[in-house]
Amino acid sequence: MGKKRNSYEHLADPRDRAHPRDLVAFFICGLINNYAYVVMLSAAGDLLSSGGYVMPFSVVLLADILPCFLIQFAAPWFMAAIPYWVRVLVVTVLSVASFLIPAFCEDVFVKLIGPVCASLASGLGEITFLALTSHYHKNTVSAFSSGTGGAGIAGSMSYLGLSIAIRSPKTRLIASCFLPVLTLPCYFFLMTTPPSLRKHGSGESGGLINPTEEEAAGESIEDFALPLTFTEKLRLMKRLLPFMIPLATVYFMEYLVNQSIDPVLLYPGSAPTRLAPEYTFYQAIYQVGVFISRSSVNLLPIRKDLLFLPALFQSINMALLSVIAVFNFVPSIYIIFVIIFWEGLLGGCIYVNTFWAISETFVRKDKEFCLGATSMSYSLSITGAALVGLGWQVMLQNGRNRYG
Repeated sequence: MGKKRNSYEHLADPRDRAHPRDLVAFFICGLINNYAYVVMLSAAGDLLSSGGYVMPFSVVLLADILPCFLIQFAAPWFMAAIPYWVRVLVVTVLSVASFLIPAFCEDVFVKLIGPVCASLASGLGEITFLALTSHYHKNTVSAFSSGTGGAGIAGSMSYLGLSIAIRSPKTRLIASCFLPVLTLPCYFFLMTTPPSLRKHGSGESGGLINPTEEEAAGESIEDFALPLTFTEKLRLMKRLLPFMIPLATVYFMEYLVNQSIDPVLLYPGSAPTRLAPEYTFYQAIYQVGVFISRSSVNLLPIRKDLLFLPALFQSINMALLSVIAVFNFVPSIYIIFVIIFWEGLLGGCIYVNTFWAISETFVRKDKEFCLGATSMSYSLSITGAALVGLGWQVMLQNGRNRYG
């Protein structure tokens, strides 16, 4: 009696659960939100193969993340004025366009509009759905995070399968464009509508009325109708730094690996390369690791004061794989597969635990802003990784040619 309950213990409490419809809806929306983004990265080789141009794969990463960063940097300051349903419609249109534009265009520079659309859709969608979880039970954060991890598997594995079964890159992209449309029925019909959204003036439509955790605790939903001032947002951004710095570090390191180091780790003649290029396998294995760890917060949560550990381990991964890329001393591609899988575990782990810790630390409208604003930190780091990667891949390839 009088013992303070651990902030994560309620996960196992059967009396403290989200509505199943909300968990399913947020999982599917998370999966679809990142699907186009992942496919664009997996299809980097196909997108850059037109017109005889030779470009680093980081060009696709830059097109796939820079618009995302720009929208995630700007959106938290004004996005509250736009109803959620409008955002969802825009996200869906952009996702579909990201497949169709590169499928029907031949010029490589026009094809890059596809990753740009995927980036805008992913950035806007992530801000939208993470902010939306503030109106629901905290387990919806885990559901959405798990869905985004599932997008990695769905996107990379589906494109790997299509690469094996279909020779035409155009047909592969067209075959991938239908999934984003499923966001609409999930949002408008499957997801429930808590009173806080109606009070928020969002004009939302949905099914059952599901009281939010704040309401159950006796907290007024009137607070959602009072917008944060610019000064209050700046104050919250300062409080978010302990969450944002480890998250940004992990993502910088892993995307430097994915787009600048992986393309140099070649094992011609190995059994997997008879089916698809090494890079395609690396992306698929990485995404499996991401999915597993993004689904793990209910089983193995990390305290917020230990969030620096994934950042440390991911930095070690980047350094190790850079050395392997140059000196080519690892004899088997399967060893690289294991390291890439571990990289994915770390990336998924920092994502879900960071947003979960934020949902535990902040409440009401502060939480709504913080969940959306934190995403700008890793978007910035991925943009940095893309810019650094333009030269990093060339440097590693020159080193491999000389020493490997």
